[in-house]
Amino acid sequence: MIYDKFKINSKQNYSLATINNNVAITRAYLTADLHENNSVSDQASFLIYPEILLSGAGQKNRIEFINALRELGAEIDISVNQNRLTFKLTSLSDKFSTLLDLLQDIIQTPTFNSKELERIKNNVTNKLELLKEDSRYVSDYAFRNAIYPANNRYNNAPLNKLITAVNNVNVKDLSDLHQRFLNKYWRVSIAGPGKNIKIISQIIESVRKNQIYIQDDNNDNQNNFQKINTQPRLLLHSIPGKQNIDFVIGAPLPLDFYHNDYMSVSFALAVLGKWGGFAGRLMSTVREKEGLTYGIYSRLNCFYKREFGCWQIVTFFSPEKSISGLESTFREIKNFYNKGISKSELEKFKTIMKTGEILLQDSPLSQLASLHSFHEQNLSVIDIKNKLNEVDYFDVKTINKVIKKYLNPEQLFVSGAGPIKEFQHDINQFFGKK
Repeated sequence: MIYDKFKINSKQNYSLATINNNVAITRAYLTADLHENNSVSDQASFLIYPEILLSGAGQKNRIEFINALRELGAEIDISVNQNRLTFKLTSLSDKFSTLLDLLQDIIQTPTFNSKELERIKNNVTNKLELLKEDSRYVSDYAFRNAIYPANNRYNNAPLNKLITAVNNVNVKDLSDLHQRFLNKYWRVSIAGPGKNIKIISQIIESVRKNQIYIQDDNNDNQNNFQKINTQPRLLLHSIPGKQNIDFVIGAPLPLDFYHNDYMSVSFALAVLGKWGGFAGRLMSTVREKEGLTYGIYSRLNCFYKREFGCWQIVTFFSPEKSISGLESTFREIKNFYNKGISKSELEKFKTIMKTGEILLQDSPLSQLASLHSFHEQNLSVIDIKNKLNEVDYFDVKTINKVIKKYLNPEQLFVSGAGPIKEFQHDINQFFGKK
C-alpha cells in the first residue's frame, strides 16, 4: 500500500516526511502554523505575506527572482490557508538543489521592499473588492463566522475591515510575521530521488539549527467546543449581479481530527454526497433525478488537530429553484438521518475509497499531497496506516450510529448568497418550517 513508502523523521523543531522515488519531477511542501489570535491585522498580513516573499530575496529583485525560476523551469507557490503557511516547490529532479538555493534566500534574506509592498497592497485590495461579489465565498465565510468566534482561525474579518487593515500593513509587520514563521515548528514533506531528499534534509537542518526559540504548534487546548455557536441560523446575503444563489448548509461537530468517530463520519458524508464525485445520494437525486443543480456535495471542513470542525453541504440553485432545491436537499438529509445507509452503499463506498487509494500509487505527486495532509496533522506512519485502514472495519451499524449522533437535520445552519431579494421571504419561511 502507498503508506509503506512513507517515512517521517521528527526533530526538535521540524519533521521531514519522505517518499523516495526515482522520478523526473521532485516536489516538496513546507508548512508552518502561524495562528495566534486571528486579529484583523494578522489576517491582512497573511494576504500580503506570500506575495512579498516572492518579490525579492537575497541579491535578486522581483524580476530577477522570477527569471531565475523561469530559467529553472521551476515553481515556488506560497499560500496561507486557515492561518497555515505552505511553500510548494516543484522542479525537474536534476534542478531541485538549485531551487532549494532560492528557497533559502526567501527564508533567510527576504527583501520586503516597500515599493513592492505598495504594489501588492493594491493587488490584494482589488481582490478583496471582487470577493464582495463572489457568492460562493460570501456564503462560506458567513457560515463559518456564524459558528466560530472572532479569535478562531476559521473566522474571517469583514471585507471592509480587511481592506482597511491591508492598507495599514507595513514592512515591520511583515518582518515580525516572518520571525514568527522562523519560530514555529515546520513540517516538510518531499517526494523525489534519494539525493534530493538528502539535500533538503541537510538544508532544513542547517536553517533550523540557528533557531534557538522554537514555538511548537501543539494546539490541544486552543479550542473549546463551548465557545462555538451551535444554535442554527439562517444567513442570507444579497448579491444582485449573480445568476445563482450559493448555499452552505451544515453544522459544527463536537469532535476533532483525532476523534474515534472522525473517519466514520467522513465515510457517512461520502455516501451522502462524495466531494467532487457523482456517486453520492445528493448528486443522484437533487441533480440527476430532479435537475435542480449542477453540483451538490458534502464534506468535513475546518479540522486541524484538536480543533473542532464542522460538516457542510455545498451547492447552488437558480433563484426560482431555490425553494425546491432546499426542500429536496433537506428531504435527503432527513431520509439519511432517519434510515441511514444500506449494505450495498457500504460496500460501494468502501470500494470507491480503496480504489482512490490504489490510484494514488500511480502518482507520486498525489501520494505526496496525501502524505503531507496527514503530516500536517502530526500523524506517524503507523497512525496514517491505522487511520486509512479504519474503513475496512466499518459496518452498516457503525455508520448509521454516527449519522444519528452527528447529522441531525434539525441542527443545521443555512447560509445563502446571491440574487435572493425576490425569494428572501420564501427562504425565511422554509427555514422556519424545515
